[in-house]
Amino acid sequence: MGVSLNGGGEDQSMDLRLRELGRTVSPSEIAEVWVFPPLETLEGSTEFFLFTRFDGDRRRLYSACLSPGVRPNGNSGQRITEHGLVPADRVPLLVAQLQRRLGEFSDPLHLEIGGSDERWAELTTD
Repeated sequence: MGVSLNGGGEDQSMDLRLRELGRTVSPSEIAEVWVFPPLETLEGSTEFFLFTRFDGDRRRLYSACLSPGVRPNGNSGQRITEHGLVPADRVPLLVAQLQRRLGEFSDPLHLEIGGSDERWAELTTD
């Protein structure tokens, strides 16, 4: 059962991107993922991911966005950017601040991974 934001055909793109993320970053290192919906104010906007990786009692914070351009290899063109290292208990506040800053009123989809390969497989399997 793959992840779904809105039940439409766009979910295939998101599923592909989640699978790519799992090939780029070992799911055993991923603590949580937030899937933000496309920004209605930006034409051509797609959902983007915010995710954290375990680093002791801290979390490394990353975003994953689509890069523009042609991708002949069949990959989604996802670009991953590291934003820093934060105490684990500060992550929810950072996510809430990002949500307010974007001006979006819908909550992002929050996926608890907890470093579980099994949980990752559940999310990325049709």
